[in-house]
Amino acid sequence: MAKFALAEPGRDFHGNAYDPDVWAEGLDYAGRSISAELALFGAIRGHMGGLVRHLPDAWNRFVTLPTGQTITVRQRIEPLMGHALHHIEQIWETRRVHGLA
Repeated sequence: MAKFALAEPGRDFHGNAYDPDVWAEGLDYAGRSISAELALFGAIRGHMGGLVRHLPDAWNRFVTLPTGQTITVRQRIEPLMGHALHHIEQIWETRRVHGLA
């Protein structure tokens, strides 16, 4: 959603919701190495960070949801930053439990 807002400020956004638990099972997250996901996580953060630093008024660009609500890049990215920290802590806890930390 944030990238839509950066590329096309003011655009109507009709994103599809998904169930992360269904994706985790369907994509066998538990049985796969996380190295590719960690690389992707870093690349996306670098890419989005570069866009936000480069584009004028990036934090205030927005999309409009079907409900008429507008969501700014700031409103979308800031909660994701906190959510990412939550997942990072989960990874560290899993490593501690398995004697890998």
